[in-house]
Amino acid sequence: MYQSRLIAIFLGLLTCMSCGTGRLVAYNGGPPVEQTFDVSWPAGYQCALPVHLTGPGKAKTITLSGDRFILTAPDLFATVNNVNHPSKNVTLNITGAAHLTQMPDGSIVWRFTGRNLNADPRAAGFVLFIGNFTVVYDAAGNPTQPLSGTGQMSDICAMIE
Repeated sequence: MYQSRLIAIFLGLLTCMSCGTGRLVAYNGGPPVEQTFDVSWPAGYQCALPVHLTGPGKAKTITLSGDRFILTAPDLFATVNNVNHPSKNVTLNITGAAHLTQMPDGSIVWRFTGRNLNADPRAAGFVLFIGNFTVVYDAAGNPTQPLSGTGQMSDICAMIE
């Protein structure tokens, strides 16, 4: 559950993926690998309306020294649909990167650069954010610092109402 929440933040960018983190791994020397994700949320979870999120693209986890990782998403797109009105949808380019650092207390600092999608309603809501943002989760996966930073944040629910 904790890893699926973390994955959503990156892809939604990352809890929203139907594949596990094992499929995100393309060894450090290898290229990013093709990914698809397909997830639905009931009304009241991400938005006041039911939402369906799908997308193709490429992703890779790069392992660094010192309990650090970089998640890259070249050529990754997400299509968000209003389930009640399928003609109300938006396709988003979410090709940003997430830089993860595990701290000695077990917390994880997520630093996002570029274009990313947040799908963890506890961190900032369902938003597209472009710029440099950070969120911190404790060892149990609970946000201890909400998403903050510099750049632009756009409410995805408003895009599909």
